[in-house]
Amino acid sequence: MTKSRRPKNRRVQTAEKRRIATLREKERQRKLGEAFESLANVLPWNRSDAEQRSQKQILYRAIEYIGQLRQVLEATQG
Repeated sequence: MTKSRRPKNRRVQTAEKRRIATLREKERQRKLGEAFESLANVLPWNRSDAEQRSQKQILYRAIEYIGQLRQVLEATQG
């Protein structure tokens, strides 16, 4: 009785799936980076904030800016 083995093409398929998943993840990260860059470009920044901005800094600044806009809107409506 011979021992059955997994076909070699299974390893190739697994490697190919891993390669495709890696490419998909890189594309996802690229798009996310572009989205943060777009968001950062529409937010007002101080000169001191002109350095490299982290995604965390961008999100905090967006939250702060939205709050300021909300206050302006409430002040003009009230």
